[in-house]
Amino acid sequence: MRRARSRGGFTLLELMMVVIILAILAAIALPQYLRTSERARAAEALSALAAVRSSEIRAKALSNTGAYAAFADLDIDLAAAGKSWDFTVDAAGGTATAKRNGGDSKDKIIKITFSTGDVCTDDPATYGGTACAGAPAPAPGP
Repeated sequence: MRRARSRGGFTLLELMMVVIILAILAAIALPQYLRTSERARAAEALSALAAVRSSEIRAKALSNTGAYAAFADLDIDLAAAGKSWDFTVDAAGGTATAKRNGGDSKDKIIKITFSTGDVCTDDPATYGGTACAGAPAPAPGP
């Protein structure tokens, strides 16, 4: 009498179903991960801009002229946030700007006003907050 030998393993159909399910999960999870990562980078920039604002307020209070200091004159280290953002200070205008230097959000900005602490961005959908005056309207979605 012959015994039927049981075969271990998976059929091609079962493997294809697993691949399809993983692809669907990746299609849902990857965009959310990228959005979350970009928001974390924005929080990093906001923290750095708040530090610049504090430093500028301190410099203005200590100066004889009552003017804001140039970026190079501030005693602040933005090396950690500088990996994803380029920072500039407009001492005459009383603002600091963080400009995204890579990724899908390259050239997007976040700006803080020293006197009021108001924050604006040219991409409120990604970074939250209000749109900067004169910022281009966001492109319509697909």
